[in-house]
Amino acid sequence: GVCSVGHMKFEEIQQFLCLDNHQVFLHGLEVGLKINE
Repeated sequence: GVCSVGHMKFEEIQQFLCLDNHQVFLHGLEVGLKINE
């Protein structure tokens, strides 16, 4: 399934994205496989 990330502490992950000064983080998604039970 796919879920939009509605709120996060961006300051805590910003360093891992390695964005340049002219780049902007617009939207985050969480993606994974659904396990049949």
